[in-house]
Amino acid sequence: MYKSEHDESKQMSPSSKQANGEAAGSQEPSQWRPPVLETQRLRLRPLSLDDVMSIYEYAKNSENVRYTGFDRAESAKDTLEFVEHTLNIRYNERHEGEWAIELKGSPGAEMLGTIGCFFAKDDRKIVELGYILTQDHWGKGYVSEAACAVRDWAFENYDIHRLQARCVSENIGSWKIMEKIGMQCEGTLRKFFKRGDHYWDFKIYSLLREEWSQQFQRHSAQDKG
Repeated sequence: MYKSEHDESKQMSPSSKQANGEAAGSQEPSQWRPPVLETQRLRLRPLSLDDVMSIYEYAKNSENVRYTGFDRAESAKDTLEFVEHTLNIRYNERHEGEWAIELKGSPGAEMLGTIGCFFAKDDRKIVELGYILTQDHWGKGYVSEAACAVRDWAFENYDIHRLQARCVSENIGSWKIMEKIGMQCEGTLRKFFKRGDHYWDFKIYSLLREEWSQQFQRHSAQDKG
């Protein structure tokens, strides 16, 4: 369904030992980055400081961030803080995946948005998926394609039993993505998220390891056939 750019992806990615805080090899924590992942149309790569302005270009658009958990970026300083937090905390300390979404074959490797997963609890057994895509590329299936790759990477490289995602109920496009990648709706968290003076309902979706295993094996068999 997707491929890593190199065969060493599992060595670079946190194994179950790493997920439990044990060292893996001689790699310095400050050097950890998630592997590059490729799908049919996309290339998912780790973020860098060079991405600050690209992220700012879509993060300053109110429509792009309308249903997200953060406000519209007021300046490039806001996106710089996001990238620095990703590099210093999410990569180096927590070994969490966060990728820039690039369209293959586009001029200058156009960045369409970001997608990532983070640990929802301190025991590192549950990972939550999150994503944002620039408005110009909505409705083309890019996030679903990227999310399938991140879903599989998370189950293959983390010792987790559950992948979950949440979104504002009105964000139909987002919860349709969750359904496309095999997640099931567990219900609605009523007036769970506050933005300004308004409380929004949140839909919550999940995929369990045993469900992913069955789905992954079925797709693999179909691909080989």
